[in-house]
Amino acid sequence: MGSFGVNRNKPSISTLKTIKDIVNKTNWNIGIFPQGQTNKVFNPDEVKTGFIDVAKMAKMDIVPVAVCGFTGYACLPFTKHVTLKIGKPISYELSSEEILNQWNEYMLNNLGENNE
Repeated sequence: MGSFGVNRNKPSISTLKTIKDIVNKTNWNIGIFPQGQTNKVFNPDEVKTGFIDVAKMAKMDIVPVAVCGFTGYACLPFTKHVTLKIGKPISYELSSEEILNQWNEYMLNNLGENNE
């Protein structure tokens, strides 16, 4: 699937090299989950800001995606449903603070308290 592991507590230089290789050698997009886990309720305080650094390094805009209705993994494939809400791109050229504000605002407005 093209995924690779990242140590969230101590990202290595090889992580940045892998991202640069993907950006420079493919036409792929990079998906990052800034909370690092699934949560029933969005909490802006749990957002890791490394995704902003990656976007700025790669010179790629950020497209916020809210995953709604996730209630856990199913034993049988295709028996659970989620909804993806895809927002407008946020420019990597904005300040890190403004990117985080826009991203958090999108998530708060689209996930709601029940993540549905």
